[in-house]
Amino acid sequence: MKRGIVLSAGVVALVVVLGPTSVASSAQRAQSAQKAKISGPEKLFVLPRDTTSGAHPGTVLLTGAVADYGKSVATNAGGKPTPQGTYRELELTKGTFLVDIASLEQAIDTTFSHAAFNMSTCSVSITVSGAIKIVSGTKAYSGITGSLMLTGSIAEIAPRTKSGACTTKTSTRPVATFTEFTGSGTVSLP
Repeated sequence: MKRGIVLSAGVVALVVVLGPTSVASSAQRAQSAQKAKISGPEKLFVLPRDTTSGAHPGTVLLTGAVADYGKSVATNAGGKPTPQGTYRELELTKGTFLVDIASLEQAIDTTFSHAAFNMSTCSVSITVSGAIKIVSGTKAYSGITGSLMLTGSIAEIAPRTKSGACTTKTSTRPVATFTEFTGSGTVSLP
């Protein structure tokens, strides 16, 4: 017990010797550290959607300057959900950010147009790379900027017609799809 009292008295004496200016300076340094700009490398792991129907959002995980997780939802430029959107809203635990994936979508379309479709199994798979740009953010990600280069794999099995032929129309939903992307880049937060 005496040791605790002596230690407490020493802390009180230290505060008195340092004075209120030092205590205030410590608080100001702590606030400045909290407001300091965050910038650095980022890694992104994405399963764009978790069913062939595309009706469910995909999962996303970020590590690096931003460490968070959540879901990825197809949207338009305003962040409104739409299945054909060329933007994705990453709905994370600390906020959201909107990314423009038009460049990645273009790379996917180009790669698919040159892919070798297996007519005997009605299957195709590609590996593709493309850039995404961070457009905006909310809450903890307000003011976020940056871009990432993603590389991913897409595999699909097309349905068959009644005669057994593969249906290769782009408007026909595949029987099964697997998609995954990983990427890296740099992000900055004010």
